[in-house]
Amino acid sequence: MLLLILSLVTLIFPISTRAGVTIILGGKTDGLFQTALDTVEIYSPSCGLFDSNLPPLPIAKHSFGATYLKRFVYICGGYNPVDEMKDCFKLDLAKPTEGWIQIAPMLSGRYNFALVTANGLIYAVGGQDLNSEVNDIEIYNPKLDMWTQSVQLNSYRIGFCAAVSQNQEELYIVGGIDKNGEKKRLESLNFETMEWTRLGDMYTERSDCACTTFKDDLIVAGGWGIEDQGPLAGKIVALKSVEFYNADHGVWADHPPMKHRRAEFSMDSTLNHDYNLKHLSAFGGYKSGHLDSVEMFEDEWMYLGRHLQEPKSKVAIVSIPSGLIKENC
Repeated sequence: MLLLILSLVTLIFPISTRAGVTIILGGKTDGLFQTALDTVEIYSPSCGLFDSNLPPLPIAKHSFGATYLKRFVYICGGYNPVDEMKDCFKLDLAKPTEGWIQIAPMLSGRYNFALVTANGLIYAVGGQDLNSEVNDIEIYNPKLDMWTQSVQLNSYRIGFCAAVSQNQEELYIVGGIDKNGEKKRLESLNFETMEWTRLGDMYTERSDCACTTFKDDLIVAGGWGIEDQGPLAGKIVALKSVEFYNADHGVWADHPPMKHRRAEFSMDSTLNHDYNLKHLSAFGGYKSGHLDSVEMFEDEWMYLGRHLQEPKSKVAIVSIPSGLIKENC
């Protein structure tokens, strides 16, 4: 009888506890001009989606960058059809009622880029401006409130995904259309030497995919790619396949696919301490229309019962430690 009760509880509530929290920011939704959003939503493995006291974004945004560093959430850039967006803001999670505070703008306007944190600095990586791709990296020092120019990307790259290794030694850039028109490329940038290394290609061509790191693995999911089987074989579609790269062994391997095809979405990873399992979460995205569903994976993919506030894609997410935000389950 006790086992039956525990099984029912597991079906009703997510089983993870003491994991991190994901902040889901902005995005675009259905509308005549793909309406940009200023919404802020919160997710944790233990509570699912829940309400919080965080303020909306200072400007409705999509295709922008977001990251977390030492109690602050940072957002930069985004898409604007008439003007490049260099603006950046930060939010103090200890004092959210003070709202978003504007900080030094980036040196270049960017959208469809990555904003990542490593070793106390923030990196704006690649992307596009109103006229072409932006093939460089600039670095923000929060102590100085200053951006400086850094290294170039190895080549043309649009629609890629980026993630930092958990030891904060490497930046991974994966997928996206490169100068050869291929979408399988994986490269890493060493933060100490600032030198690039070409790693093994993914199995599947992907652009506008989602990626995250968990322990020694880089996990890549969904995106736009060519279907290799079934009635859609040979066509460009939103994918549901997932693969992961083990940095220790330098090899790719298959991961169980998501339930839903998704491109232009975001994915986060946390640790379920109770069971020592990775917890993956996939938010929104696009497949012939914007999506409001959330999927989570521990030993299999399943849908979260509660949906996002609206169907949306091109959101930015920030992973923060548990305890900074009260989880209103």
